[in-house]
Parts: sequence; structure tokens; C-alpha cells
Amino acid sequence: MPLSGLAEIIIQPVAELVIQVAGYATAWVVLPLGTFGFLHVESIPFREFVKPGIGRIKKLPTGAYLIEAELASLLGLIIWGIGVGVYVYIKHT
Repeated sequence: MPLSGLAEIIIQPVAELVIQVAGYATAWVVLPLGTFGFLHVESIPFREFVKPGIGRIKKLPTGAYLIEAELASLLGLIIWGIGVGVYVYIKHT
């Protein structure tokens, strides 16, 4: 039982951080390229990565849109999910 407590204290936060950063990095690269610069992702807020509420999209004076880091992380994970789903579908057909 002590090992499960250790896993909750150490492994879970590290895994969540890795997953969020991977999602953010994916969105940071894919969204601007896939939309030809129409969407941009804000820089990572180093103080607090996950905030309560829904990520926001702001319109910039240039006409492009800026996506908050939290929403970008979610979109990056969705991109990974779609990619893995397509890969599995192609491999099994």
C-alpha cells in the first residue's frame, strides 16, 4: 500500500505534466502550420499551467487568433488521439 501512495504523490503529477507539455508542444507546432498562421498559441505560463475554466481564443489586431496554453494543450492531445486512431485503423485494415 505505501507504494500506491508514493505513485499518487510523485508519478501522477509528473505524468500529467509530461502529457500536458506534449499536447502543448504539438499544438504549438501543428496549429500555426495547419492554419497557415491564422491560429497562434500563447507561450507557456510558467507560474501555473492548468487554470480552472475553459481556454480562451483572443483575436489579435493582425486578424489572427491567439489560443491560450490550456486550450492548446487539449487541442494537441486531440490531434494525438486522431493520429493514433488513424494509425490503428490503417494498420488493421
